[in-house]
Amino acid sequence: MKNRSFFQSLLSAAKGFLRALKAERNLRIDVVIALLVLIFAYAYDLDSAGYAVLAFTICAVMAAELFNTSVERLSNAVTEEYNEKIGAAKDIAAAAVIITALGAAAVGAALFLLDTEKLIMAVLDIAFSPRALSAIAVTLVLGVIFVLKYKERNK
Repeated sequence: MKNRSFFQSLLSAAKGFLRALKAERNLRIDVVIALLVLIFAYAYDLDSAGYAVLAFTICAVMAAELFNTSVERLSNAVTEEYNEKIGAAKDIAAAAVIITALGAAAVGAALFLLDTEKLIMAVLDIAFSPRALSAIAVTLVLGVIFVLKYKERNK
């Protein structure tokens, strides 16, 4: 059934994202890494263009993960038995996630590693800032709990 309004479409999308977040460990890992990268970007004093590239990159990785999850769910709905074509589709979708993640790593390298002086200053700012260290510690602790604890009961 088609959604009747834009608001209902947004609610369906949010429901889908939350469902995937609960069921997919890798998506939860992506969220935690994104938060850590954003904390570092703040310490690095990334400019607005850098934040735009970073936001697009984070969204691309999560979108690839969601498409992969969608292919897996649809494939499993068709049959739980091994099927060579379905297996190939799942492998291709997983490859898309890996390629997107490698692209994200390249973007991160381009944003943060080219200016070594700024990189060192950001690392030192984090190392000597109780607030930054606390933000990272809280993100890591809650992130590990978030990644390991949530599991959808009936995948």
